[in-house]
Amino acid sequence: MYFERGTFLVRIDDLLFSTNRKNEVNSIWESTIVRSNNVDLPPGTSTGWIQKMSRDSSAGNIKMNLCGVLGLQKGDLEDDAGKNAVRRAYSDEKDGKSPLAGRLCKVIVIRRISGEGRSYLFTTFQVYPIQDDEALPSNDQWIAEHGVATTAVREDTLERPAGEMPPSDASIPF
Repeated sequence: MYFERGTFLVRIDDLLFSTNRKNEVNSIWESTIVRSNNVDLPPGTSTGWIQKMSRDSSAGNIKMNLCGVLGLQKGDLEDDAGKNAVRRAYSDEKDGKSPLAGRLCKVIVIRRISGEGRSYLFTTFQVYPIQDDEALPSNDQWIAEHGVATTAVREDTLERPAGEMPPSDASIPF
């Protein structure tokens, strides 16, 4: 199951690169939800995120996610040592699981309408660190702090650039 709209505390199960049946490389984030404000994705749900590596934004998105997990700034991963750290964060067939498996982090998933004259839905995936000694709230406390999210896509729940009009149903590709 993929992440949907909401704020989650997750445990990373694995980070890996894999190829699909079209032989395209994807970055895959596998995790288990520990706390959730989305009633459709309760604690205990296995969920994931796939990033196609063929997109221009892929490398930057992966770096930002890893910075979020590790509590770093994007610039911390720009030199050769940082690039090696990114490679080491992912598992491969020889090494097994990612060294980040078991780490907790906060993930915020937002559905947005694109800007700049295009009208299609896309999802942002933002990652923030959780300190090892940080006390974990109950799921009820998590919901109280972050509000309730649903996976339903409604025009009034989408974020869009200021002044942009909602798209017609025909302009939404799915």
